[in-house]
Amino acid sequence: MARYYCHEHPEVLDHESRVVDARPGAVVLEQTPFYPGGGGQLADRGRLAWSGGEVDVVGFESIDGRLWHLLAEPVEVAGPVRASVDAAFRTMMTELHTGTHILNALVFQARS
Repeated sequence: MARYYCHEHPEVLDHESRVVDARPGAVVLEQTPFYPGGGGQLADRGRLAWSGGEVDVVGFESIDGRLWHLLAEPVEVAGPVRASVDAAFRTMMTELHTGTHILNALVFQARS
């Protein structure tokens, strides 16, 4: 598994980056604070803001080792962007993920 920026800098929830590839409704960023999901944990939610507006990030797609941010609208994003992770959602997901590990350990111990 590739190491994402969010793995190296989990405390960063608001980050300036630049678009390195785009299509209507999706972008690849140079660096992203978003966790794209995996290992039982849901992907982050948040927003991108750029000189042309703002849009919600609603999902992710990995193609040929590149992480595409899927957008709520078919806008075309270019240039510098501010990527903002929904902090409350991230916190809830990490707490639920940790809780699931604890629950699994308790169930495993009870069955042994």
